[in-house]
Amino acid sequence: TLGRFENIQDIEEILISNILGNKIYLGDIAKVEDTFKERNSITYVNGKPGIMLSLQKESGKNTVIVAKRVFKELETIQNLLPDDISITPVFDSSDFIKKTISQVGWVALFGAILAVFVLLFFLGNLSSTLIISFAIPISLIFTFTLLYFTNLTLNMMTLGGLALGIGMMVDNSIVVLENIFRYRELGTDAKKSACLGASEVGTAISASTFTTIAVFLPILYVQGIASELFRSMGYTITFSLLTSLLVALTLVPMLSSKILRLKVKDNSASVSKEN
Repeated sequence: TLGRFENIQDIEEILISNILGNKIYLGDIAKVEDTFKERNSITYVNGKPGIMLSLQKESGKNTVIVAKRVFKELETIQNLLPDDISITPVFDSSDFIKKTISQVGWVALFGAILAVFVLLFFLGNLSSTLIISFAIPISLIFTFTLLYFTNLTLNMMTLGGLALGIGMMVDNSIVVLENIFRYRELGTDAKKSACLGASEVGTAISASTFTTIAVFLPILYVQGIASELFRSMGYTITFSLLTSLLVALTLVPMLSSKILRLKVKDNSASVSKEN
C-alpha cells in the first residue's frame, strides 16, 4: 500500500492481526468516523481567526540561521496562497538571541574603550596607550579566527567570554610595555629596549597566562547541560589569553620600537632630550 487513505472504508480495513487465518481489522474493534477533533484552543492573529504552527530547529543547529531560512521559505509559500490567507510570524526566538548578542557585543566594545581610557590615565603616555589599543583588536581577530576553526559560533556565552577576556588581554601587553618603557627611560635605544623588555618578562607572563588558563581548563571537560553552557566560554577565554600572550611578545615590542615616544632623563644633569 502507498500509505494513503481515500475514504473511511480504507481505514476500517487496516489489518490489525492475523491469527491462524482469522483476520482482525481495525473496523472490527473500533468505530471509525469522519468528524472533527474537538477544539481545545482558539487562535486569533490581529483579530482574525487563524491556525498556529510551531517550528523547532534540530539540536545543534544555529537558531539565527534556521530562522532566516524559514522566513525565506515562508515568503515563497505566501506567494502560493490565496490573497485572503496570510502567514504572520508571532514569535521568533532568533530576535531575542540577536538582541542579546548585540547587547553583549556593545558591552564588550564599551569595556575595550574604557580599558583604553584607564590605560591613558595611568600610563600618562599617548603612544603607550595607542600600542595597547592596537593590541586589543589584533588579539580579538586572532580569537575570532580560532573560534571559527573550532566551529564555535557567536552567542551569549562566547561573547561573554570575550567580555571577560578583554580585561585580561591587556595585562600581558601592559607588563611588556612597562618593562620596555623602563629601558627607554634608562637611555637604551628603541630596538634593544624592545628586545630586552620583552625577553626579560616573557617567562613570567607566560607562566601567569598558563596559570590562568589552567583555572578555566576543567570547564572544557564538564559534561551534560553545564558543558553546553560553559564550554564555549572556556574556549573563548583560553583563546583570548593565548592570543594576548602572542601579541604581547611580538606585536607590542615591534610597535614600541617604532612609535613609542618619551623623554629620557639624563642622570648627569636636570635636562631632558628626545629619544
